[in-house]
Amino acid sequence: MDVLIVDFRLADELNGIQAAALLREQAGRALPAILVTGDTAPARVRAAYESGLVVLFKPVQPEHLLDTVRDLVGAAPEA
Repeated sequence: MDVLIVDFRLADELNGIQAAALLREQAGRALPAILVTGDTAPARVRAAYESGLVVLFKPVQPEHLLDTVRDLVGAAPEA
């Protein structure tokens, strides 16, 4: 099972929400995705939650990230 882990802020104009959408499009399926961010600006936090991606705020503890990946893998339908 594949899981995307993307940061909200990426190089240039692309953000993690857009990157996840592009990767899902290329894969031809709705891959489970985690959006990691350190942003606290209300507009960015709102965009993160409205994206439909699982949102984790930095600093992310490794155990929490692993548990989240496990939850997504367990909840994802088989391709």
